Amino acid sequence: MITELNKNVEPFSVDRTVKFGYNNVLDYKIIVNWEIAEHKSQGTTQLTMGRGDVENFWFFKLNDASGIEKCKTLFEKLKQIPYPTQSH
Repeated sequence: MITELNKNVEPFSVDRTVKFGYNNVLDYKIIVNWEIAEHKSQGTTQLTMGRGDVENFWFFKLNDASGIEKCKTLFEKLKQIPYPTQSH
């Protein structure tokens, strides 16, 4: 089955509540909401706006196992906040 998960790989996740920007008032939920707004024709996705603090991604069994390390690297980089904290 094409949706069977690779049980040897834990889900990858992104914390949508990570703060950044001026006085740390922004978070990734804002970006998710922009994305939902741009895809208005995607069914009931709009009902999920503002919900969920963590977004999970799974590695499927049919994926080439050589991609596991690439995914680990990507999701470790996503945990880093590249924006300097600014305030007055």
